Amino acid sequence: MWISEDDERPKIARRSRTVRCVMYALFFYPDGIVARVPVPEHTSVTGTFYKNNVLSEVVRHYTVKCPRTGLRGVKLLHDNAPAHLSAVVMEYLQENNINTLPHPPYSPELSPCDFWLNPHIKGYFEGFH
Repeated sequence: MWISEDDERPKIARRSRTVRCVMYALFFYPDGIVARVPVPEHTSVTGTFYKNNVLSEVVRHYTVKCPRTGLRGVKLLHDNAPAHLSAVVMEYLQENNINTLPHPPYSPELSPCDFWLNPHIKGYFEGFH
Protein backbone atom coordinates (compact mmCIF):
# COMPACT_ATOMS: atom_id res chain seq x y z
CA MET A 1 0.00 0.00 0.00
CA TRP A 2 1.35 3.37 -0.96
CA ILE A 3 0.85 6.23 1.46
CA SER A 4 2.33 9.71 1.60
CA GLU A 5 4.78 10.70 4.31
CA ASP A 6 2.15 12.83 6.07
CA ASP A 7 -0.48 10.10 6.25
CA GLU A 8 -0.85 7.82 9.23
CA ARG A 9 -0.18 4.17 8.61
CA PRO A 10 -3.46 2.21 8.53
CA LYS A 11 -4.07 -0.38 11.22
CA ILE A 12 -4.13 -3.99 10.07
CA ALA A 13 -6.47 -6.33 11.84
CA ARG A 14 -4.80 -9.61 12.71
CA ARG A 15 -6.43 -12.68 14.03
CA SER A 16 -5.03 -13.80 17.35
CA ARG A 17 -4.27 -17.43 18.04
CA THR A 18 -6.60 -18.28 20.86
CA VAL A 19 -6.70 -22.02 20.43
CA ARG A 20 -3.56 -24.04 21.01
CA CYS A 21 -2.95 -27.22 19.12
CA VAL A 22 -2.32 -30.33 21.16
CA MET A 23 -0.35 -33.21 19.72
CA TYR A 24 -1.41 -36.70 20.75
CA ALA A 25 0.37 -40.02 20.61
CA LEU A 26 -2.34 -42.53 19.68
CA PHE A 27 -2.58 -46.29 19.71
CA PHE A 28 -5.69 -47.73 18.15
CA TYR A 29 -7.27 -50.87 16.83
CA PRO A 30 -10.35 -51.26 14.62
CA ASP A 31 -12.74 -51.16 17.59
CA GLY A 32 -11.44 -47.89 18.97
CA ILE A 33 -8.61 -46.01 20.56
CA VAL A 34 -6.39 -47.95 22.98
CA ALA A 35 -4.20 -45.12 24.26
CA ARG A 36 -4.46 -41.36 23.81
CA VAL A 37 -1.50 -39.58 25.39
CA PRO A 38 -1.20 -35.79 25.02
CA VAL A 39 2.35 -34.64 24.30
CA PRO A 40 3.27 -31.63 26.46
CA GLU A 41 3.99 -28.41 24.60
CA HIS A 42 7.61 -28.00 23.45
CA THR A 43 8.31 -31.71 24.02
CA SER A 44 9.76 -34.08 21.46
CA VAL A 45 8.56 -37.64 21.25
CA THR A 46 11.76 -39.50 22.02
CA GLY A 47 12.23 -43.18 22.71
CA THR A 48 12.19 -42.53 26.46
CA PHE A 49 8.97 -40.48 26.29
CA TYR A 50 7.38 -43.10 24.07
CA LYS A 51 8.35 -45.97 26.38
CA ASN A 52 7.42 -44.26 29.66
CA ASN A 53 4.19 -42.58 28.60
CA VAL A 54 2.72 -44.23 25.52
CA LEU A 55 3.72 -47.89 25.81
CA SER A 56 2.97 -47.91 29.53
CA GLU A 57 -0.55 -46.66 28.72
CA VAL A 58 -0.98 -49.41 26.11
CA VAL A 59 0.18 -52.07 28.59
CA ARG A 60 -2.17 -50.66 31.26
CA HIS A 61 -5.10 -50.75 28.82
CA TYR A 62 -4.54 -54.41 27.96
CA THR A 63 -3.95 -55.49 31.57
CA VAL A 64 -7.31 -53.93 32.51
CA LYS A 65 -9.18 -55.16 29.43
CA CYS A 66 -7.61 -58.64 29.31
CA PRO A 67 -6.35 -59.42 32.84
CA ARG A 68 -5.54 -63.06 32.06
CA THR A 69 -3.68 -62.59 28.79
CA GLY A 70 -2.54 -58.97 28.76
CA LEU A 71 -0.57 -58.30 25.58
CA ARG A 72 -0.14 -61.98 24.73
CA GLY A 73 -1.35 -62.49 21.18
CA VAL A 74 -1.33 -58.75 20.42
CA LYS A 75 1.08 -57.47 17.78
CA LEU A 76 1.93 -53.79 17.55
CA LEU A 77 2.42 -52.12 14.19
CA HIS A 78 4.95 -49.33 14.55
CA ASP A 79 5.97 -47.18 11.67
CA ASN A 80 9.65 -46.45 11.22
CA ALA A 81 9.70 -43.32 13.40
CA PRO A 82 12.97 -42.83 15.32
CA ALA A 83 11.18 -43.07 18.68
CA HIS A 84 9.71 -46.46 17.75
CA LEU A 85 13.06 -47.85 16.62
CA SER A 86 15.17 -46.49 19.49
CA ALA A 87 17.24 -48.90 21.57
CA VAL A 88 15.27 -48.02 24.73
CA VAL A 89 11.97 -49.02 23.12
CA MET A 90 13.34 -52.16 21.47
CA GLU A 91 14.80 -53.31 24.80
CA TYR A 92 11.49 -52.62 26.58
CA LEU A 93 9.52 -54.57 23.98
CA GLN A 94 11.91 -57.50 24.17
CA GLU A 95 11.93 -57.57 28.00
CA ASN A 96 8.13 -57.63 28.12
CA ASN A 97 7.71 -60.12 25.23
CA ILE A 98 5.69 -57.64 23.18
CA ASN A 99 5.52 -58.60 19.51
CA THR A 100 5.69 -56.09 16.69
CA LEU A 101 4.95 -56.43 13.01
CA PRO A 102 7.67 -55.39 10.59
CA HIS A 103 6.90 -52.22 8.67
CA PRO A 104 8.39 -51.65 5.21
CA PRO A 105 10.36 -48.41 4.75
CA TYR A 106 7.74 -46.82 2.48
CA SER A 107 4.26 -48.23 2.49
CA PRO A 108 1.40 -45.75 2.10
CA GLU A 109 -1.07 -48.63 1.77
CA LEU A 110 -0.23 -49.63 5.36
CA SER A 111 -1.25 -46.26 6.74
CA PRO A 112 -4.35 -47.11 8.79
CA CYS A 113 -4.68 -43.48 9.86
CA ASP A 114 -5.86 -42.55 6.38
CA PHE A 115 -8.60 -45.17 6.32
CA TRP A 116 -9.85 -45.44 9.89
CA LEU A 117 -8.37 -43.01 12.39
CA ASN A 118 -8.72 -39.63 10.65
CA PRO A 119 -12.49 -39.96 9.99
CA HIS A 120 -12.96 -41.23 13.57
CA ILE A 121 -11.14 -38.23 15.03
CA LYS A 122 -13.03 -35.80 12.79
CA GLY A 123 -16.29 -37.25 14.08
CA TYR A 124 -15.09 -37.02 17.69
CA PHE A 125 -14.14 -33.33 17.40
CA GLU A 126 -17.18 -32.31 15.38
CA GLY A 127 -18.76 -29.26 16.94
CA PHE A 128 -15.67 -28.25 18.95
CA HIS A 129 -14.14 -24.84 18.29
